[in-house]
Amino acid sequence: MTTRPLLGLVSLVIVATLAGCLPPRAAANKPPTPDAGTPQPSGTRNEEPAFSYEPSANSFEPPIEESFPTFAVTKPEIRDRSFDWDLQLWSAFDAYDGAATTTRLRAAARDILDRCMDQQRWFTAHTAYDPQYDEPMTMWRDAVDELCSGAADVERGIDRGDQPLVRKGRRAVAAARATMSSTEYLGAWGPLLIH
Repeated sequence: MTTRPLLGLVSLVIVATLAGCLPPRAAANKPPTPDAGTPQPSGTRNEEPAFSYEPSANSFEPPIEESFPTFAVTKPEIRDRSFDWDLQLWSAFDAYDGAATTTRLRAAARDILDRCMDQQRWFTAHTAYDPQYDEPMTMWRDAVDELCSGAADVERGIDRGDQPLVRKGRRAVAAARATMSSTEYLGAWGPLLIH
């Protein structure tokens, strides 16, 4: 009869001892961590490494600020001047085309010459423009020079009574006007007319 409690006590000690050798319950529910040398089956969570990006101090580069050249003579200034020039010439050309006497023809030629010389002075004072406008500016300058030369010949020819010189001047005026209304001339102005 005394052996039964003793057996129960021994059994309890054995169970307690064995329980102390086991890992805690939470650890028992965790899957075992594989050794580094043990291959893992594909498709497990451990397959994707954690990735975080932290830029180093040297990897930061400030944004590049582009600097564009500035020009004293702006595109709007050239464009506005060309519009003014055309408007001024309309009335002068109307008077020139409608001159019925040499006196009126001389006055109209003188008006054109004055406007041309004013434009030549503007060219001299306004050279600091973007080089990409060289083509239209050069064509404009050449047309103005030819117009000046033609108008001056008409005026001188009338003053001298030199009809060949008047005709030469009128041809130069006509050629300059044809140039300024040509497709090539107007096409060169495209970049300046776009806002």
